[in-house]
Amino acid sequence: MAYPETLTVDDFEFTENTPGEEKVVATHTVDDDKLLMCDLDKPILLALTAKQTVTVSADSTETKSLDPEAPRVPFLPDPTEGEYGDQAFLVAYYDDDGDGSKDTVVTDSTAVKFDSFSGDEDFVRSVTLTETASSQTEVDIYTVVRAGYARVRRRSTGRDSTSDQLHREDAVRWAFTNPDVPEGNREINWDTSNSGINGVIGPEQHVDILYYDDHETLALPTEDTDTPSNLRIALPFSKRSLSETETAEGVRKRIRASMD
Repeated sequence: MAYPETLTVDDFEFTENTPGEEKVVATHTVDDDKLLMCDLDKPILLALTAKQTVTVSADSTETKSLDPEAPRVPFLPDPTEGEYGDQAFLVAYYDDDGDGSKDTVVTDSTAVKFDSFSGDEDFVRSVTLTETASSQTEVDIYTVVRAGYARVRRRSTGRDSTSDQLHREDAVRWAFTNPDVPEGNREINWDTSNSGINGVIGPEQHVDILYYDDHETLALPTEDTDTPSNLRIALPFSKRSLSETETAEGVRKRIRASMD
């Protein structure tokens, strides 16, 4: 019996990207007795993140031009409307207590605060910050990326490893998807070609997310860094155990043949 299974950030292992190269930045490995099937009826979400840093002098105001600009992601809170939580499409952190950790979210009332944002209905192009505690402060700003493209693929295992694409979109289209307003025609769903065996990932095979841009460096969780709070992955599948008549190797062999 199959049941819904949505792969999220916690289901992936991450690797830093290299600007100018298409690289795998996230990988999920299917359990050794299970298989995944693309759920064509549910929307896909993918919002990768980048970090920018600005230093605000003591008792002063600093305007930071964002490069790249921050897309106003419709399914995340909007800080330009006062929605300053750590889930926002643009979130900034600084070290408020001097312990060396930037873990305080910037709002309009913190010691380092947002004064204003500039841009248009699609992008935030700059932010203005003010320091009020007489201490020069470094601020990290995390935004959802608009540059490059990201794609999802399935990949087999072993010496004869092969792969094929499940879906690809420009990063800016991923950012502007809006599953909450389906009548706006801004949902992203799996390609219909992923029906049947073409959308199956077998035992110990992999779901990869690949990213390419000629200059952008992503902010991703590593052994030394926390997960960016506005990083979003939601890849919908159905999941089931192998039947009594199936073997893991037999399923993998059928899937590899479908990739040819």
